[in-house]
Amino acid sequence: MGHIRPHVTARAARGVLTGIACLAFLVSAAWLAVYHVDCSRQARRSAALAAVFHQAALREAFLPAGTDERSEQPVQNRFELLRSQNRDALGWLTISALGLEEPVVAGRDNRYYLRHDFDGAASRLGTLFLDRRNTFADNNLCVYGHAAGNGSMFGGLKAYRDEAFLRMNPRILLDTPDGTGEWVIFAVLLADPGDPDGYFAWQREALAGSMSAEDFATRVRSHAIAVGETDIDFADTRFLSLVTCAYDFADARLVAVAAECP
Repeated sequence: MGHIRPHVTARAARGVLTGIACLAFLVSAAWLAVYHVDCSRQARRSAALAAVFHQAALREAFLPAGTDERSEQPVQNRFELLRSQNRDALGWLTISALGLEEPVVAGRDNRYYLRHDFDGAASRLGTLFLDRRNTFADNNLCVYGHAAGNGSMFGGLKAYRDEAFLRMNPRILLDTPDGTGEWVIFAVLLADPGDPDGYFAWQREALAGSMSAEDFATRVRSHAIAVGETDIDFADTRFLSLVTCAYDFADARLVAVAAECP
């Protein structure tokens, strides 16, 4: 049996490595192309949904005084329009500082809307959704969304890691069929869903009523990486947490916690 020449073996190895590198490049390029298409489609759809959501209020504003339709609640009208397109629609979140205006849905579980858009089409960006354990009547709410690389969905929440930005832009709006609620982000923290004594455990206790609002707020603030307003009366207040992915450690979550304004 003849000897295999070293330079032949090296050349073959280089060929294999080059092939692998080319394949990896093509796969990455294809993924980025699909992601870009998703981002573009989501941006167009978000703009269209915002137009639908505000349509009823604009129409109501131009109705003559005394018109029967002026006695209707504009927010309820807006949700009727949204729910005609997706029966899971139950909220509308506005964060002006981030240019965010998105519907909030409630799915049967906490997985479906991670990979589906408002219309039910497969999407890497998903849709903002309320935790399946919640209703908007609860005292401690969680809304989840992807940290999209283009800054959409909850991709912009990372700006609130800067305490100066947080203190300048704490206010957000959450519309529901019952009306428009104003909330103030008072703390931002990193959390591990698997930590038995971390944020998600406190949130479950607070939701169940086994932890007071004051204790919940104290724990959140003591573990925060950025703290906002300090003159909030946390007694009997309601909380809204905006949750997205972070990359500070394995399975990390970035959580912006807001208190409802009186």
